[in-house]
Amino acid sequence: MSLKSHLDVAALAALCQEIQMPEQVSRQVAEAAAQYPFDKVEGWYNGLFSAETGAASSDAIRQALLPDDPDGILLLTVMLAAALETGERCQEKGISHNIWVDTMKCFSRFVGEHLESFGRYGFDRSFWTWRQLSGLLYRIGSLEYEMRTLSSSLEVQGEQWPEGTPILSLHIPSDALLSREALDASYQKAKNFFARFYPDFHYRGGWCHSWIISPLLDPLLGETSRIRTFQKDFLILEVEPESNAYKSWIFKDESLPLAQLPEDTSLQRRAKAHLLEGGKIGAAMGVLRPGLL
Repeated sequence: MSLKSHLDVAALAALCQEIQMPEQVSRQVAEAAAQYPFDKVEGWYNGLFSAETGAASSDAIRQALLPDDPDGILLLTVMLAAALETGERCQEKGISHNIWVDTMKCFSRFVGEHLESFGRYGFDRSFWTWRQLSGLLYRIGSLEYEMRTLSSSLEVQGEQWPEGTPILSLHIPSDALLSREALDASYQKAKNFFARFYPDFHYRGGWCHSWIISPLLDPLLGETSRIRTFQKDFLILEVEPESNAYKSWIFKDESLPLAQLPEDTSLQRRAKAHLLEGGKIGAAMGVLRPGLL
């Protein structure tokens, strides 16, 4: 399919409504689809739907649009047009409309996170969203699951997982509900989903690399913390105490010095106090405990 065939203002408006895109951004997308000549990126469009070419195609489109696109709205318009194509592919495969919509809500979530970080709407996550467009990553319940292979070997409870082992990489959206019930439901639905729609993807287990599973968070979490609930599902294999990846998620702005970090939420207040006392948050890498996924 061509990009032009999916730059349908009515279809894009319906998608924006389904994924709860802010009204202002929905209007901007409609204007872009109706007025901007996207011919110069047409050649990279179909590459978005391939795991092999998705990243390069996404970056080429971003760079081609950049002179006219300081806030990424043109880029977002192309990505949403591609989301319509992905929706058609999901329908052909039998994947539910709800899973497609939940997966594509990443776009409205990222636009909202851009507002939190920079004080204006924008889109700067095309380096990530080709995964959703290419069918590598799906949101199923609270969590996102990406089909990938290990880039290096792991030792898990005395067993070797060699480089190239298929795994499901777990990602935690910023609006994820991490209650015990929500997590268990997500694991079970994901297990059923991949068995049905990707039966040839024989994944070894679930894998995660995130600040959320860092054991260095322990002093900041209460016993009933939902983050702690999620952490308990993992066997931690490596801790990275110097990682600053948490900053953009907890504090929304990586550029602020420590003394100026916001204290708008209880987690921000605890994290800032912890850091001011010389504590670390870091990140960790781990695998889901056997039997969960």
